[in-house]
Order: sequence, then C-alpha cells, then structure tokens
Amino acid sequence: MKKKTVTLLSLVLSLSLSGCGGNSAETNQESQTQEQEDIVYEDDEEEYEEENKYEDIIGKEFENDDIYIKVENTEQMFGVDDEWEEAYGQITTNKDIPIYCDGGFEIGYIKTGSTIDITEHGIYNGNSSAYYRFPNPISEAPFDYLYVSYLDFDTNTFTVETESSIKHAEEWEQQKEEEANAPYVEIFEKAGYDKDKEYAIDEYIEILTKIFEEMGKECNVELAGMSPFENYDGFGIQLTHGITEYTEETTKSLINYVENGKDGFGGITEFCVVKAQNDKGEEAINLFVKIDSEEHKKNEDEFYDTYY
Repeated sequence: MKKKTVTLLSLVLSLSLSGCGGNSAETNQESQTQEQEDIVYEDDEEEYEEENKYEDIIGKEFENDDIYIKVENTEQMFGVDDEWEEAYGQITTNKDIPIYCDGGFEIGYIKTGSTIDITEHGIYNGNSSAYYRFPNPISEAPFDYLYVSYLDFDTNTFTVETESSIKHAEEWEQQKEEEANAPYVEIFEKAGYDKDKEYAIDEYIEILTKIFEEMGKECNVELAGMSPFENYDGFGIQLTHGITEYTEETTKSLINYVENGKDGFGGITEFCVVKAQNDKGEEAINLFVKIDSEEHKKNEDEFYDTYY
C-alpha cells in the first residue's frame, strides 16, 4: 500500500521550572526530539482501490455475441467526461470498434456487424466530447458502462442524437421559421391580416388588396379586362386564376408572386383581385398583375450579369 510521510514541525516552550529540578533540561531535549518525529498517514483507501481495481482481471477474457473484452493495459488514454446527457440511436459496425472503460483505457472491441444502442453522451468542461457510452451487457465483466468514441467510426455508421443536438436542431428550425416569416410580419401587421382567421371570399379579396398596397403596388380594376396573351406597349399581363384556398400559406405564396413575378425578375407595378369561377364552376379568386417590361428586363440583366 502506498504511504506518504509528513514531517510536523512545532515549537514547544516550557517555561515552568518549579518542581522539575535538573529534569527540566532532559524533558526539553526529549520534546525537541519529538518535534521532528515523522508521522505516517495511509492514503485514502477508496482512492487506492480505484487505481488498482482492474489489476485482478488483466488478461481475463469476457465475451458475448457483440462484444469482446480483454484488459491488457490499464494506462489511461483519455480523460473521463465529467457530465453525461441522454443519447438516442444505434451504432452499427462495419469493422471492429474499440471500446473503453471509465478508467480511460481500451478494454476490447465491438465485433464487426454488431448493432449497439447508445444511451449517453459525454460533456467535458461544458463542451461536447467524442465519447458515448452504454450499459455493459456482460455481467461478469466489472464495468458499469462501456465507452466508444465516434472518431473510431465511419461517419455513415454513427447515427446518434443527443439532448443537446436535438435542442440545437429545434433552435435552428425555429430560427429558420422566424427568418422565413420575417418578410411577412410587418406587412401582415400593417394590413391587419389575421393568420388564424377563416376568411370568406369577399373578406379575402379585401385583405389581399390591403396587403398588396402595403407592398407599394397600385390597385387597378381595369386589369381584369386585359388578356395575358396580348402584347401591350411597355407592359405585360399575368393571370393567376382559380384561387380557392384562403390560408396563410396561400397568402405568403401570393405575396412572393407579386414581389418577384412568376420568373423571379419582378417588375410588377399594378394588380387587380376579382371574384371568378374555377374550371369546376366553383367560386374562386383571379389575380391580375401588370408587369413593367423595362423594369423586368433590367432585373433580368442584373441577375445574369451577377451570376453568369
């Protein structure tokens, strides 16, 4: 057993001489000798056992259909993570994959072709680590958990999610949704659009008109009598017909259309929203837009100059 020696230095002063006679000098000398006496303390038993708990299984073999364990070297290879979070997923091996123990050294491998359920992921000093673990399925082997590093795997064979990765994905999705909605929020507020309301057709025509006007487009009822197949001087007509769904998704789609046009080059300056019928004879909405030919051509040229 390891021992450590601590030398205690103290100063003992004896000021009383009465009743001691010639023995006082002898007593002082004896005290001074004891002042430098070495006192031995045993190491903490638990710490000692932790360092040596695997010595009695070195060279022994443990095995099941998926895992082979044989402790050959107890030299620490990595620092054990100080925090663990739940993990969800499986690893499927296309080669033998090293496994480690809580002592930080390699103890065997997962056999090729095995599938293992991962239960936890390591956090070290607040950061994500490379190590994951799962309960040891071999009861004879003195390990609570077996550890793997994703660095030992091919990328396509390691598909495990963790609490933090799921949270990150949710936050990322929320951010994407907020970014996608950002262009509409201000327009919806200014026009008074209620995304939760079920609009009747006349109400929807009215709210679309307000929305497009907030976008800086001019309402021109005369567009309803123009044909998208005619060539007009300096502009063209596009028609979106048979609109029967008055949802938030439809509204966003129409906003994108009025902003960018069907081909993405915009140029829309005027619009007209009218009640009509679709091909089935159902009540529907038609949307006419006027495209300024010069503005459209300018946007198209800028696009090709930039990207081609």
